Amino acid sequence: MKASASKYLLFAINLVTLVFGLVLFFLGVVLQTTYANYDHFLETAFHSLSLWCVCMGVAVCVISFLGKSKRPPAILETAQRGWG
Repeated sequence: MKASASKYLLFAINLVTLVFGLVLFFLGVVLQTTYANYDHFLETAFHSLSLWCVCMGVAVCVISFLGKSKRPPAILETAQRGWG
């Protein structure tokens, strides 16, 4: 596979990952806002599902963003310096 073809393949995979993360995020938001009025009928497991969707959507979007950047090690080094 040529370098340009692998570059476009990687871009397509990152784009699909980003879309999947956004879908998960908005699904969690919609679930939380739609069923927020039914708190007394629903169990706590339902609210954890919507929270899980939001958290996983954000995590997948961040991972997709790091995959699209041209220098992911530089971003990770900067993050490690900020944490440590």
